[in-house]
Amino acid sequence: MTPKQQIALIKINHPKHLDKLVSDPKASDYVKWHIAEYGNDTHRDKLLKDPKTRDWVKGVIAEYGNDSHRDKLLADPKTSDDIKQNIATYGNKEHATKLLNHSNSDVRKAARDRLDELNSK
Repeated sequence: MTPKQQIALIKINHPKHLDKLVSDPKASDYVKWHIAEYGNDTHRDKLLKDPKTRDWVKGVIAEYGNDSHRDKLLADPKTSDDIKQNIATYGNKEHATKLLNHSNSDVRKAARDRLDELNSK
């Protein structure tokens, strides 16, 4: 099956197809990116557990995943500043507060913006 066909199956969003693709060791990073976006929390958990999952796929998980996914990413010392910026942008108040004093100015700004957004609601 070509990557284009795999992406089409992912966008149908049928759990059976996503379960098969997320477990495929030959799945491309592009396919994993789509699974992170269109899949469910179980699919994202599998991607986070896979040591081959690249940072840009983890960034999508930080955006579309749940707070538990963001907690796992924050707890990982190898998580890049780009992913932490996504966590600050899409996370909850606790995530943003944790990242207010981060060494990277883009992460700090994203955390401040997110807290402003959450506090204005």
